[in-house]
Amino acid sequence: MFPLGEKDANRLPSAGAPSHLAAFKDRRRRIYSAAWLLCILLLNILILRFYERNNHPIVATPRCPQAEMLLPKKNAEVWDHMNKRIDTPAFKTSAVDWLAGAVRVP
Repeated sequence: MFPLGEKDANRLPSAGAPSHLAAFKDRRRRIYSAAWLLCILLLNILILRFYERNNHPIVATPRCPQAEMLLPKKNAEVWDHMNKRIDTPAFKTSAVDWLAGAVRVP
């Protein structure tokens, strides 16, 4: 072997990779991490755009729309007569009295 000088006598051989290779691996790891994060971000954006375009809006819409009022065709006269009678103040007063009598506690 080669003779060791004073500077080389105190230095032990390293078991690890040289420092320039470690820096290269660290840089490559950061680039891969950034690329994965960018891919995940772009995928989320694409999914949201696809979701909005395919009649699945993110904005809340009513799930159960109100149906139109049903009116009887066969007994329309009876319906009108009962509605007119129910709308009177006398009926409302008597209905309050009936309900108040039903709820009384002895």
